[in-house]
Amino acid sequence: MLIQHPTKTSQPKVAIVSDYPKKNTAIPLADSFYFSVKKMLENNNYSIQSCLVTSICSQYPGYDPKPSAFDYNKSSAHEVANALVEYQPDVVLLLGNLSLSFFKHDSSGINEERGSPFKAAVNGVRLLFLPTYHPRRIFMQFQLS
Repeated sequence: MLIQHPTKTSQPKVAIVSDYPKKNTAIPLADSFYFSVKKMLENNNYSIQSCLVTSICSQYPGYDPKPSAFDYNKSSAHEVANALVEYQPDVVLLLGNLSLSFFKHDSSGINEERGSPFKAAVNGVRLLFLPTYHPRRIFMQFQLS
């Protein structure tokens, strides 16, 4: 399981759950995505080192998985859930559809759910989740001229 464990902090506890790690590594977020999230946190006087950072998949699946066809039992999602319960974050930031759909089974997708906090039970513990776009989405946008 891929988890970047946080350093101790007096700030609220934040967990970040992505979909899959950087290709051929044990790094939960690829470099450019990691630095995008890191910068966003720094702009709000928060350090990514203070966050638990992990991903639903333990390795890059070779494609962009669609939540409706994804078998979460073949991923590290259940281990991620256990890590969240152990960490007891104040908020869990969900990056993208795959992580959103694991924690909110009746999700209407990231376009509809983005920025809308919700509470859900994880192994009997209620946690607060905040879904947003995966930073990959920013890099994939294009402009029409």
